[in-house]
Amino acid sequence: MHKVTLRVKDILGKLNDTDRALVSRELLELLKSRSKNQVPSASVNVRLEAIVTLLKDKCDLVAEVVDDQSSHINLSCCLEVGRIAEGLKRVTFDFENYGCKTGERIGEYKNLLGPRYFGKIPAVGCAAGGDWEYPVFFIVFLDANGQTLRSYIPKGGNVWNYNTNDAFGNDDESDAKFLEDWAIENLPNIDKVALARLSENVSDNAWVMFDENRIIKDIEDNIGVS
Repeated sequence: MHKVTLRVKDILGKLNDTDRALVSRELLELLKSRSKNQVPSASVNVRLEAIVTLLKDKCDLVAEVVDDQSSHINLSCCLEVGRIAEGLKRVTFDFENYGCKTGERIGEYKNLLGPRYFGKIPAVGCAAGGDWEYPVFFIVFLDANGQTLRSYIPKGGNVWNYNTNDAFGNDDESDAKFLEDWAIENLPNIDKVALARLSENVSDNAWVMFDENRIIKDIEDNIGVS
């Protein structure tokens, strides 16, 4: 038996029956939650073009587009594509504006958009947000079974209100408070004037949270490969 398991067993043994039953239930719920939120592994033996084609086909099917020969992807339709939609539940944001092609500019994500490798992981970089929001970045990848498209929203280096799990622009008071707190913690040299300006128009200033390297690292750290 693992030494950590032995320690947990010892701690449980010292509790009264009521507390032991409560802690046991909470531990079980925690384990179930972590298992449910675990990001599946990505298939690395797949061409980037194949992911793009499958994503377009899935979105066209939802949009009821037949035999579209253009390269346009109706990205907003991925909200209705099974496992992709499931991964996008992490953050609430609108699809009024979106981008998923190389060279497109939406937010600060230009270098991350389109089909590319994030470390060893082949995926399509995407971003979306309403006119009133700062866009959120996410990727679409093919999971280990080589058939199912999934999405993942990295947290590190990405831009949204981590407290509300909403894109910036949906709650002025909460957004301003979060961005100020984030800046104090992550930008130790910021002065009071600059800090005050951040909260004047959060959606325009939230870009300070963007960090391309941290986004890629988050993806690599949280998505396995097979």
